[in-house]
Amino acid sequence: MSVREKLIKESASSYLIQMIYIEAYAYLRQKYGSVETLNNKLKAMGRRIGRSVFKYYKPPHKSITGNVKEIIKTIAGIQNTELKKDYLEGTKDLRGFSIVFKKCPLCVEEVETEGVHYCTPTMCIMEEYINLGLKAGYVKKDFNRVEGKVLKSVSGGDDVCEYYYKIKE
Repeated sequence: MSVREKLIKESASSYLIQMIYIEAYAYLRQKYGSVETLNNKLKAMGRRIGRSVFKYYKPPHKSITGNVKEIIKTIAGIQNTELKKDYLEGTKDLRGFSIVFKKCPLCVEEVETEGVHYCTPTMCIMEEYINLGLKAGYVKKDFNRVEGKVLKSVSGGDDVCEYYYKIKE
């Protein structure tokens, strides 16, 4: 297969994921109605996918940052990610970290989401994967888990998608 064919195939599969997700999102939104319930369902979907991925793909690095970049590249096909570390003021103690990227596999521009970020499942896939890696000892850190939140999303009108993961003891 030529490089061009590979690129076309990758673009088509990304487009297909977006099309399928749009339908799934619309169905869940219609079925559950409430923003809170919809958010919870999207988070649960992401966590289930994260558990499934963890069964078959163990973290290859001991560092959280290495695993975050690797899993985003492997699962979502996102190459250019920016990882920002958030330290407690005046210390070298990590409080959390953000993942920023422009090409979200789920977000499409200017979709009416009204209190729901389209890429919530992607954020939760990462959250669950990291937490399982911490629990199983694949990732060596002084904390037990992370809790994720979508700060920005392309579907919400932002230029990038940004997820923040707060460290929990």
